[in-house]
Amino acid sequence: MAKSQDEESGKTNISITLPRELIKQLDVISRQEQRSRSNMIAVMCEEIIQKKKMQTV
Repeated sequence: MAKSQDEESGKTNISITLPRELIKQLDVISRQEQRSRSNMIAVMCEEIIQKKKMQTV
């Protein structure tokens, strides 16, 4: 059986609900950094996780 696109990329598609104002701010930052909204959220999540890991060391 062929692997799905998500399995091959190692990524999982999720759905979240965020306040409109937060999305507006996120979109401004995304445009400034020339990233998609999805990529910007992933980058921000990675940064937060790394900071949390450093706090627990």
